[in-house]
Amino acid sequence: MLLSVSAAGLLGSLNYRYTMEDAYTLMMDLKFYKDVDVGQMKGQQMMDAGLVDFDHGTLDLRKSLGFRDGGNTYCVAPITNGEGSLP
Repeated sequence: MLLSVSAAGLLGSLNYRYTMEDAYTLMMDLKFYKDVDVGQMKGQQMMDAGLVDFDHGTLDLRKSLGFRDGGNTYCVAPITNGEGSLP
């Protein structure tokens, strides 16, 4: 039993190092943009974004969609400037 627990710990550590560590490191290096005004900023200016918080009224929640998977909720909504289409 001790051998099984030791092997599980070793294999779990190796699995993390070779498959997940790069993904977590990349995620931590991405930037957070707060109160983004879609009339002033373009997507090309936020290519290094990990999380974007938009100004009030820039998401068209009437056309939003979401689903749950394993306790996580994923949502999408069109980005607008409140007047219809973006330039």
